[in-house]
Amino acid sequence: MDNSTAEVILYLTGAAGFFSALLSLVAMLTIARQMRSLQDYRLVRRAAAEALVEAHLLTTRPIPAQPYIPPARKTLEVPRVRLTPLPADYQPAPREGTPDQVIIIIEPESGPTRQEKNVLRLIDFLKNQKPAVS
Repeated sequence: MDNSTAEVILYLTGAAGFFSALLSLVAMLTIARQMRSLQDYRLVRRAAAEALVEAHLLTTRPIPAQPYIPPARKTLEVPRVRLTPLPADYQPAPREGTPDQVIIIIEPESGPTRQEKNVLRLIDFLKNQKPAVS
């Protein structure tokens, strides 16, 4: 192994170590922030419960504070397509057409269908094939 390869390996190892240290620091700070917000929430609930007991508004022992779980991001729920037809009461009344309206009627083409054409093409192709020589 020559010097340039050793330098590249050393740089890559250092970069990987730096990246992992940075990622660990971000993870630890995130966890610490969440713990601090939970502690603040518990302290506020405990202080409010003690104030209610002192004001004789709460006669029972204060319930220990439950951990605060922040609300998760709500997903957008798309309503399902209604497949059943509406009842007859809610359907619009049929409208009569006027004489100037054109009625379009789609009729099948005359002659063989696409499937029949494909079969005829296949028969012609097989007729033109030379017999296999064994």
